[in-house]
Amino acid sequence: MKTNRRIVIYILIFLYIIPNLVFSEEITTDVIIVIKEDKVVAFSGQNRNWVPHNLRLKEEVLLQKAHGNVGVVITNERLYGFSAITGRWNIIELLINEKIEDLQAEGNVATVVTDQRTFGFKANTGQWSEFK
Repeated sequence: MKTNRRIVIYILIFLYIIPNLVFSEEITTDVIIVIKEDKVVAFSGQNRNWVPHNLRLKEEVLLQKAHGNVGVVITNERLYGFSAITGRWNIIELLINEKIEDLQAEGNVATVVTDQRTFGFKANTGQWSEFK
């Protein structure tokens, strides 16, 4: 089961990164993630602004990663994806008892694998896509 998820991750990375490598120049890190007590805050180097998003009461940050034009924050309740290109957060609700298995972020794409689903986040669109 984990082998299949890893294959899906590699396929998502291939589908998202390869077109960007062909049509883009050097990728620089344009996202910084800061965790405050009651919010997650991203800095977009492209838009030169800070973009906060409030956390829910009792929502706890578990993981975070930023590279290139993407930033991801994982809490006990949600997945937060930030795009330096769009300058916006996009949020996915986790299922009850859904466990995080892997988080990767590189260039213009991020992937999150849980025990139930696999997600890809693309900086160009600022959207999550789900593979069940």
